[in-house]
Amino acid sequence: GPVLTNVEVVVIFWGSYWNGTPAVSSDTFYQCFTGIVTGPYLTGLRQYRGVGPGSMLGKFINSADPPNPYTDTDLANMLTAYLTANPSVPPPLAGHNRFYAAVTPPGFTNTIGAEGEHQNFTFNGVQAFSAWITDDGNGLTEGSSNGVVNTFSHELAEACSDPLGSGIHVNGSQEIGDICNNEYTIVQMNGVTCNVQCYWSQADNTCIIPLGKLSFIANKTTF
Repeated sequence: GPVLTNVEVVVIFWGSYWNGTPAVSSDTFYQCFTGIVTGPYLTGLRQYRGVGPGSMLGKFINSADPPNPYTDTDLANMLTAYLTANPSVPPPLAGHNRFYAAVTPPGFTNTIGAEGEHQNFTFNGVQAFSAWITDDGNGLTEGSSNGVVNTFSHELAEACSDPLGSGIHVNGSQEIGDICNNEYTIVQMNGVTCNVQCYWSQADNTCIIPLGKLSFIANKTTF
């Protein structure tokens, strides 16, 4: 099945809560997300047919509250309506792997009781990919395998490696985020301290979280 290379990420904060004074601002979350998408975090996915870091296409706030609880269909309907009503938001584009992450307010739940879920939808005949991210109110550095940034990293890694349920799986059935559900760490991500989840590396046979840089000293003749 397909994978998402050069992923392009649009973040939509879904609900009137984000226009007020949330416990963690949408700008702070977006700063973390940018580090995850564009920094070294996704470099470990290059082993999976060239998946790697992507780019950010913007942060937006949809002031209409989601249903409580909301469903996968509610997310698809929201994205369709929001993209139709807001032409300034980058729409799905043929030849581009666009991923729309919708972050819901604290106190809103989904019908399957999960922290997040990735899926796909079609807008004006073009397929795109999406996920809802639950804000459970635990902030940036909660010591558990949940929270907005942790869940975003989980769903992004899975969407890139298994967007349609037919891509990369571990042991025949598990996605690369699910098998590492309880593997996470609190790190500096793009200048913000936050909880980020590991994902499975077949090459290393373990859960990983790439964070470093590799530099070369130009006046050397051997390395």
